[in-house]
Parts: sequence; C-alpha cells; structure tokens
Amino acid sequence: MNIDFKKIDYNNTPVRYVVVGGQIWFVAKDVMRTALHEAKVRKMYSTVPKFLKKYKEHTDFVTVINIIGIKKFLEKFPSEDEHYVEYLELELAHKINPYRTVDKNSVVILIKKIAKYNCEEYKNVWTKAYVEYSAYVGYNINEKAKEENLTTIDYLCVYGLLNNFYNYVKFYMEQ
Repeated sequence: MNIDFKKIDYNNTPVRYVVVGGQIWFVAKDVMRTALHEAKVRKMYSTVPKFLKKYKEHTDFVTVINIIGIKKFLEKFPSEDEHYVEYLELELAHKINPYRTVDKNSVVILIKKIAKYNCEEYKNVWTKAYVEYSAYVGYNINEKAKEENLTTIDYLCVYGLLNNFYNYVKFYMEQ
C-alpha cells in the first residue's frame, strides 16, 4: 500500500505521520531524530518490535511506530525533552481525523465490557474514562463539551478524538 504521509513540526523539524485504521503512526526515523536518539534506531527494533509496521512511501519502505511504542521506547531510553510524547499527542489531538473508524456505539460496547455489563458499574467506568482521558490530553473534556453545549461523547466526535479516546480506554482500562 502506497501512503502519503502528513507532517507536524517539532522544534522546526518535520515529523511525518499517517493515520491508518484510525490509529496514528509516526515515521520511526523522524521520531528518533527529533527525540535525539538517532544512534539508537537499531535498539528500537529490538525494544518495541510489536509497535512497528512498514509502509511504502512512493518507492521506499518506511518503518512507522505508534504512540504507545514511542512511550515504551522512551521509558528505556529517555529523551532530553521529557514532554516529547505529550507534544506529539497534543499537536495531533486538535487535528480533525477524517479516517476515524470508531463510532459511538463501539465506545459504549467497550465501556459496557469493562464494566462487566453491570449497570451500577457502567456509570463509574464512564466517569473514570473521562477523568483519566482528560488528564491524558491535558484538559477537562467534560468542561470543554459543556462550553460548546455538547455531550462529552459528541465533543469527542466533533473534534476527531473519539478514536483516540477509544484506543486510550482499550489500552489503559481494559483488563
């Protein structure tokens, strides 16, 4: 599959990314360069192999890594910029994601599954998910939704955050 990568800037250096199946993948070489780990590119392959994929860009194959892989790698090899991952996440959190594949129903089903289909636990899981995700993105999503007269889940949809929210809940809350 031939993919056209988009770019964001990190300290005036481009970091290419692509959204595939609703998930954001960064070009690994760009991440290593901007996180000041160019010499450790080979270690990335042995440290976080399950978070890597290869895509074709024109005639070259490019290795990409998702945000979870970046976090795992930086746990073992910290960047000089301790806010590197947060910068990438916040830079992309506000971009509309036209590739969003998760719908509201998918999120509801996931929350019900985590609550073990217990009606009393269901509301607690939603609250915990919103609170933890708010801390993750750096602002209160419930307050932002109220400011715009939206439900929280509608706010996530409008701003292209539903897929990111789903992935966060699935990765951090699902047992």
